[in-house]
Amino acid sequence: MNHTINTLKLGIGLLLLSTACAKEQTSINTPTSGADILYNVVLATSTEGNTETYVQALEDLSEGEISFINYGFEVPSTRTARVFASRDGKVLYNLNYGGGTIMKFTVEGGQNYYQTHETNVAPMVGTEYPRWTVIDDQSALVHNVITENIFTEEGDQTSGYLHTNATATIVDVNLADLSLGACESFLIPTSESDEANNHFIFRIDAPTIANGKAYYGVAKQKLNPDNPDEKIKNIVYPATTLVVDYPSLKNAKVIESAVANGSTYGYRIPVSHQDERGDIYQITASHMLKLNDGNYDNSYVFDLSAAAGGNVSALGWFYAGNGIGYATYYDTELGSSESAAAWGVLRVDIYNKTAIKMNTPNDLYLNQYQYAKVVDGKVYMALCPVGGEGNVYIFDSAVASADGFTVGATLKTGAGASYIGIFE
Repeated sequence: MNHTINTLKLGIGLLLLSTACAKEQTSINTPTSGADILYNVVLATSTEGNTETYVQALEDLSEGEISFINYGFEVPSTRTARVFASRDGKVLYNLNYGGGTIMKFTVEGGQNYYQTHETNVAPMVGTEYPRWTVIDDQSALVHNVITENIFTEEGDQTSGYLHTNATATIVDVNLADLSLGACESFLIPTSESDEANNHFIFRIDAPTIANGKAYYGVAKQKLNPDNPDEKIKNIVYPATTLVVDYPSLKNAKVIESAVANGSTYGYRIPVSHQDERGDIYQITASHMLKLNDGNYDNSYVFDLSAAAGGNVSALGWFYAGNGIGYATYYDTELGSSESAAAWGVLRVDIYNKTAIKMNTPNDLYLNQYQYAKVVDGKVYMALCPVGGEGNVYIFDSAVASADGFTVGATLKTGAGASYIGIFE
């Protein structure tokens, strides 16, 4: 098969090389421990949307140095790649965000990634910019929302605006061969509060599967009724979830929390996880929420900001097991910008409702951080300032302390580059 070589400069004199070819797919074995797995470490060359994405696979992150200088496989993508890996790290999946295609690669360590399959999902979801989530080693869900403004027949756009319809399309993907399965398009139901305030769901993402249902995080907007070309994003609305039956993707309904407000779609990072008891825990800004049986459990109240001592707004989280997880957050007093030096990691205990701000570096920017690898109750994160040096942090969920981690391999970057995750 053809070999392709991709090159990129990360600042003056910094060159990345990557090689890809194709050969037959091998079987995947889901590990029960840290033995015989690969860690896929991913770097983006910029914090902007139009950026190259590079990956390399390692067997050990506890020591040594990780660098993408003259090394790494470039993941094909129009914008920042949306990647996932199998549980053992030996298969990489990539959504070409902006191209509408999904690709599958075998991983053989280092920069050796070999493409085996490719499929185009754009015709089914109606965009080359869909979002997606790998559910497990067998299935993934691709999703998109298209909105349409509705006006009175007699009115113009400034006097006749009625509301906005939001149509969701969800496609099931078989990861064995990237064949497309069930596909459902439907008008997203609106709640009473949405109708009263002209709010509508414009984005869904980060689904979690539990007990025959898919729980989708959402984000809402509204339009200026006097100028429907103007979208208003900074609105207050109850934390909301779109629920559909799985795997049929039918019987859509929208549920709202009575405990907290804000978006629940995560912006590239997981927001919801099912625990060992079968419940789902979902993070939104300063609250952890609980869902079960297709509804919010409003008797569960966990204010992360209050538990951590204030000023916490979380973007997403990673579940280590036994009620313990780690969330990326920023200090609300400092703000979430790249220059604010406000980002950190929060240890959360969903059963005891405690939150600990971990003693991680204070010069991080985690707004685009996507994934962490969980092995044997330990959470592996690549924490590094943009364009600087950092480390792999290995958080031990058994240790309830701000210093409950070990510092692993050193991370090198280049000008403007940042690590966006360690993937499974």
